[in-house]
Amino acid sequence: MLEMSHLRVVYGSGSDAVEAIGDLTLSVAEGEFVCVVGPSGCGKSTMLRCLAGLMSPTSGEASLDGERIAGPPERMALVFQQYGRSLFPWMTVRANVEIPLRAKGLSAADRTSLVEETVGAVGLADSLDRYPWQLSGGMQQRVAIARALAYQPEVLMMDEPFASVDAQTRADLEDLLLRIWAEFRVTVLFVTHDVDESVYLGDRVAVLSKSPSRVSQEVVVDLPRPRDQLTTKADPLFSDLRTRVLRSIRQEPRSPAPLIER
Repeated sequence: MLEMSHLRVVYGSGSDAVEAIGDLTLSVAEGEFVCVVGPSGCGKSTMLRCLAGLMSPTSGEASLDGERIAGPPERMALVFQQYGRSLFPWMTVRANVEIPLRAKGLSAADRTSLVEETVGAVGLADSLDRYPWQLSGGMQQRVAIARALAYQPEVLMMDEPFASVDAQTRADLEDLLLRIWAEFRVTVLFVTHDVDESVYLGDRVAVLSKSPSRVSQEVVVDLPRPRDQLTTKADPLFSDLRTRVLRSIRQEPRSPAPLIER
């Protein structure tokens, strides 16, 4: 469904050039939930911008269902970390979620149906006529997720969407996302700094190296579904997988062995 092939991104030119992504190859199957982790500054957000068609790679390519991505694909939605900046404070929840549906040219009846369905799915059915500034941070992020779902994307990409909320709200949003994924069956690519979160959510975790980034390891998460915060995280396999991912992130490249003259 989603594929990056030898993706490379260089900012600047000449002596000021900075290679953010070195040679990144990764694929995501239809309906799969893939998490991407890596050290700070390794190019995770840059990778998402390339996939979302918001910027062009220096070389290599990204494709959606076999078609090269050259601009924002209509079949894809992106949820940002800074949810507060993605919602219009002067618009109600209903109006905010409706924005992309108006752009699609849907009828008023279809817009109303989709808005009510998706806002209800994220547990905010009683907040349709409230404004973002009247909601908590976690509730605002639920609105951003509802807006992405109302657009009916085939691929949902998320850039550290729960990084700015407290631990309990984060756990609630993780469980909400898993329920939504199971119900709507979208393909999810989820970028996070949190190793526990990546193992808890994903079918697979792709670990990026330091910049210029590459996929250093892919860890298959064979934890049973459905998952929950208590049972899943108490499973010894969860601890083992977490350790594997963390070790891969922290692993330094080995220095070449010194030459020994004989």
